[in-house]
Amino acid sequence: MKRFFVCFILFCAMLFFAACGADEDSPESEIPVPGCHSGDFSCEGSESYYCNSQGSWVYDARCENGCDSSTGRCYSDSGDSSDSGNNNDHGDSSDSGNGNDNTDSGDSSADLKCTDEGSFRCYNDKIRQKCVSGTWTNFEECEYVCNSTTKQCEDEKGCKSGEYKCIGKNSHYCSNDFWELNEKCTYDCDYNTGKCKDSECTTGEYLCGESTDSEHQYASYYCEGGYWTYNKTCLGECNKSTGLCEVTCVQAAGKTWTEARSSETWQEAKNYCSNLTACGHSDWRLPTISELRSLIQNCPKTQTGGECGVTDSCLSDSCYTFTACSGCDHDSSVKYSKLGDNKWLWSSSPRDDDGTWNVYFYLASVGSYMEELDGHDVRCVR
Repeated sequence: MKRFFVCFILFCAMLFFAACGADEDSPESEIPVPGCHSGDFSCEGSESYYCNSQGSWVYDARCENGCDSSTGRCYSDSGDSSDSGNNNDHGDSSDSGNGNDNTDSGDSSADLKCTDEGSFRCYNDKIRQKCVSGTWTNFEECEYVCNSTTKQCEDEKGCKSGEYKCIGKNSHYCSNDFWELNEKCTYDCDYNTGKCKDSECTTGEYLCGESTDSEHQYASYYCEGGYWTYNKTCLGECNKSTGLCEVTCVQAAGKTWTEARSSETWQEAKNYCSNLTACGHSDWRLPTISELRSLIQNCPKTQTGGECGVTDSCLSDSCYTFTACSGCDHDSSVKYSKLGDNKWLWSSSPRDDDGTWNVYFYLASVGSYMEELDGHDVRCVR
């Protein structure tokens, strides 16, 4: 009995020391966190993946120039081609799948700003995004492809070998029953052939292409002398049927305004507004002087209700005094405009001397200009 008791004590002691040794010597096991956070991006070799709304990693894109492990996004064409296909020291690979934001400073297609609330677009050929509170937000992952024309996911599976097709702005070809990237188009993709348009064109044509401004996605190009030439950066979408930028609109001072546009004479500015169809409306017009003054801020003398007597109800020369209407100290930070203007803007309000009352937002001043002269910008209003 005594021998049994001694053996029992020794056995318990061995168990105790074994347990203590395990606690001291064995590293704590890491338990992998299941799933991911919606909106995250991650690199797997030379492919980018993003986290969908269900918290699962899904394929985003194949990275021809390598994948940036710090952002989980593909490097742009301007990146170092030696990065292709591996996780280099542009970022720590342990960052894959973390809560990075959805921007990519090297890829203009990652621009997330939008103005048409509730509208849809296709992103990276596979993701359907929706404009929510001024930001493009992932809405749906397409099983096959997102149609950039209809902004809908296509449910057709596969394709026929040898076929070419435009997906987004780029040319794709059929390989093993699935669409693969053929070529990134500099300007646009020809939907009749499925291949990129080259530099040859007919003078007078316009088309939509990629913007060189990282803050905006699209630009309009026009044909001159058989070659495509930059026209302007689109603040919003580009109309593929016309090749021209879609006009964006904004609310201010209780009215709807279009983006500022360079114009020439007063009559040309007036015709532009009266013939404009934008943001679903065609009842645009040139604003009155009181409406223009409603856009002035931080300058008490000329903003609405200020000392300057030039208003819709007082348009004669006697309503103007230099002291009251000359505005405030010059300021290039556009602090005098609620919409960021710093140039002259045309109004529709006439002055006695056949001129037109206008606002110079660089000084927040009210003055006049001859109708036949050019150099003013125009914002249409409704």
